Amino acid sequence: VALLLRDPATGKTVVRVKEAATDATLAVVRGYNRSFTPVKLATVADVNGNGVEEYALLARKPDTGEVNAEVRDGATSELIRRLWLSNECTPLDLASIADINGNGAPEVAILSRCGAEGNLRVTVKDVKTAEALNVLGF
Repeated sequence: VALLLRDPATGKTVVRVKEAATDATLAVVRGYNRSFTPVKLATVADVNGNGVEEYALLARKPDTGEVNAEVRDGATSELIRRLWLSNECTPLDLASIADINGNGAPEVAILSRCGAEGNLRVTVKDVKTAEALNVLGF
């Protein structure tokens, strides 16, 4: 079970991962950018080959509107990739999806409300390369 926690006093964001059956701590993932406010957390299949899943945190920087998803290693907290989204979009949700471009790495799908009309959009990004693979309009 992964839980996203943010200390309001320090702005530090951590992900604590526990074994549901035993309450044993499996991981504490740190290092997420303090200047960004967390929106959603998603588990991502192992990207760097160490056998441990990664954790993607979708967040927004309140003073600039910048939006990104930081993908960090579940064992070391190492930054795997930072995935940027257009500032014209308000982030709503994200999910990890299977590899669609055949490079062996998972993708993330980021749901956002964009533009003056507030249209719903899903941006699919490759976790390995940060490339935008598709934008789906709804």
